[in-house]
Amino acid sequence: MAPGLTIAQPFGILAWALHGTAKLLEARRNRRAIRRLAACEDRMLKDIGLSRSQVMGALEARYDEDPSRLLQQWRWRRPLPGAEPPHPR
Repeated sequence: MAPGLTIAQPFGILAWALHGTAKLLEARRNRRAIRRLAACEDRMLKDIGLSRSQVMGALEARYDEDPSRLLQQWRWRRPLPGAEPPHPR
């Protein structure tokens, strides 16, 4: 072991690398799912509260970003069609 390293540090680095790899794989899987959404008709996208421009915009995200997070942010900013407005507090 290198001088100055504790036994926990190599495991922390390994955990960090594994976590990063898992996040990249998840983003890749979600990107494939969003490509399938892009193949849907505009009417179907509207039914789930998305627009074609949002789906295409999410696919333009950097490779290391999860495009599904962008869609979630956009989706939750507006209510579902026909949904009641939130009650005032």
